Amino acid sequence: MLTIADLMQFNAYVCLIASILLNSVLIFLIHMERSHENFYRMYNTFFIWSGVANLAMSLGFAVLQPAPITFQSKTYIVFLGPFNFLPDLLLIPIFSIFISISIFQIFKEPAIFILRFIYITRKMKMGAFIFRKLLSLILALSLTLGLANWIILQESTLDIKPDISNIMGEDYGFLAVNNHAMNVLQVGVCSVGVFGFVVGFLIYRSIYERVTQTISIDGRANYQRSIDINQTLLVSAIQQIIFLTLPICLLSIFSIEGFQISMKSMPIYLGTCFYPITNAITTFIHLKYYQRQFRKSGMRCLVKLGYLKKVPNRISTAVETSDLPGSGL
Repeated sequence: MLTIADLMQFNAYVCLIASILLNSVLIFLIHMERSHENFYRMYNTFFIWSGVANLAMSLGFAVLQPAPITFQSKTYIVFLGPFNFLPDLLLIPIFSIFISISIFQIFKEPAIFILRFIYITRKMKMGAFIFRKLLSLILALSLTLGLANWIILQESTLDIKPDISNIMGEDYGFLAVNNHAMNVLQVGVCSVGVFGFVVGFLIYRSIYERVTQTISIDGRANYQRSIDINQTLLVSAIQQIIFLTLPICLLSIFSIEGFQISMKSMPIYLGTCFYPITNAITTFIHLKYYQRQFRKSGMRCLVKLGYLKKVPNRISTAVETSDLPGSGL
């Protein structure tokens, strides 16, 4: 008989496969696009980092599948994935690495809004330099907070663990955490994420007004590309808030207050499953150039395999036209 844990596992593996396919294709297209001087060239680094982070997050979640629950007034992080049999000595560092990846996902969205603001003010070279430094800082901060989470878990994990198989239906590996420090740390990280989202949204609005004012100067094509970039960044930021930041923050608050959270962990579980996929889909849908690159690459493969004689002119011309430098908006 299927249990809730079985359904959660099935969902995690399906999402993992879809995420690997979508993000791998997206990273390949962005890498192919790097050789062209097109309008999106300034954002390639961010989208590649985002794709790699999505892949790492999907893989980490699939092998761990953490699901926090409350039992006997204590918080337990139950692992439904195939690594659940590992001892705490290995399970804690792997889970801490996954936490670092999640923190990076939360912080990277405000960073791209900062980059966008710098580019919109025509400071291209300075923007690229600042963005590289900012990404490095976010990565270092994420690893540091992951290390702090590792230390907290090492000190707070209980040696004597009760039998919770009657809750999950099976005997899964888990960590019994008797310390609020980790929850407080997560609330702090999520608060910074929410603040960054608010700041990013204000930047987005200022960019939108600026782009609207320059439509008569730069022409319809550059205006539409600017709108595509804005929509991609805004939708991605909203996804990050809905799927990651708010569920983690609410779950941590519930844990601090001692609420029963056996089913309240579902939003964060599902959000972590869906975020890497929806993030890749958003980028692919809104940025039309990547779609054209995908069609062109597919046509070239068909030509090499002998199914087509040549790439249709309408596809080749569309990609070449989009390679022209944009205004930087």
